[in-house]
Amino acid sequence: MKSPPTPTESCASSALRAEAQRLLRAIGWDESERAQIRIYANMPPKVKIAQMLRFRNSQVAALRKRIQREQPDLTPQEVGLLLRRRLDLIKEYGG
Repeated sequence: MKSPPTPTESCASSALRAEAQRLLRAIGWDESERAQIRIYANMPPKVKIAQMLRFRNSQVAALRKRIQREQPDLTPQEVGLLLRRRLDLIKEYGG
């Protein structure tokens, strides 16, 4: 059985907790994200994958529309080729 913390241990623990909270706020962490993390952690893998694929598809569709807007004279095949090239560049060099 563990004994209760001494006042010194409580003070040190409190100081560490306060420092951790300060660092988390500095990187943009918000306490409300904890609930979202719990929800995501309990989500079945197939739901996570479905969400990921929907997000990916929406991003590819947005990129396709942007290419079409920037270069309206391209055929659908040319848009597809340019889309593929841009996706390859994103894959190679990051987003």
